Amino acid sequence: MRLSPLLIPMAVVACGGQVAASPPGNDAGSSEGANAGCDSGAATPAVVFQGSRFLDYLDAHGDRLVVVGDDGVFSITKDCGQVVMLGQEVGYTGPAWSSLGDVFWATYPDPLASSLPMQLVKVTAAGGAAQSFETPVYGQLAGISGDAENLYTATSGGVFAIPLAGGAVTTLASGLHGAAGGGVAVGGGRLFYVDESLGALRAVPIHGGPVTTVYAIGFNLDSQVNSLAADATAVYWGTSNGVLRMSQDGGTPTTLLTTSGAAWVALDDTFVYVLDSGSGAVGRLPKAGGAQQVLAQASAGASGLISDTTNLYWIDGHGRTVMKVSK
Repeated sequence: MRLSPLLIPMAVVACGGQVAASPPGNDAGSSEGANAGCDSGAATPAVVFQGSRFLDYLDAHGDRLVVVGDDGVFSITKDCGQVVMLGQEVGYTGPAWSSLGDVFWATYPDPLASSLPMQLVKVTAAGGAAQSFETPVYGQLAGISGDAENLYTATSGGVFAIPLAGGAVTTLASGLHGAAGGGVAVGGGRLFYVDESLGALRAVPIHGGPVTTVYAIGFNLDSQVNSLAADATAVYWGTSNGVLRMSQDGGTPTTLLTTSGAAWVALDDTFVYVLDSGSGAVGRLPKAGGAQQVLAQASAGASGLISDTTNLYWIDGHGRTVMKVSK
């Protein structure tokens, strides 16, 4: 993997407001923005960020939220005190992942050109000069996750572990064709992904080893994975009409909840959180199953649910606003 410098123009935006250009002479990187629409996490959803164009991906780590959209990649303090544009969209900008004060995201010159390698861009969450990792990873990216050592990606060409500190990329699985709807999830020392060419939820050890089929999902559109999450013992996924849980050791999945639209799932130590994009309901239920408690009402078509220690975040149904609500 070759590491080369990549400088990206920066801009500051107002928290709770629309994307704005940096004022002339203002140092790029940070600004105390107005916190319009933000609060400490009341039961009523609050606006965290509003872009002028569509937003695609969310991630959260520490005190910051990372947003990827057509306007670029943004780092937002969760108290809405500071918003930083980390980078502008170049070609295709894919999912982001953040850890240890850094933000990583994927870029492609052309998402349909399988002969062009993916690049991973790294920037500190507070802003600064960016670096691009040129990888031997090909194919359209479907998901990105990570831990203290590696980034993990699933593409139509395979599943890969990419060291955060640089070094050789490890191919964990290859020969995929059309992977991997729903992204990737790390839990219990394994990486979970969907191989759409096999219609299967699969797993591979994060340090390498045999690939196993956890569950044969099939090819019915209603059963296709929309969102994927894992903890130390189980894997969870959302489909177009529900949320399922299954032991990582295999067996029969349990339907935790039936939804009226595509389900987005997020986890903490106790609960499964669900965003029903059909009804807009945002709720939680025990991991072992039980009644759902509705926490908030999102707009229909909302997507991209994520969780941190205190709040839930999602992209509203119009695709331009990030919302949050207390858990």
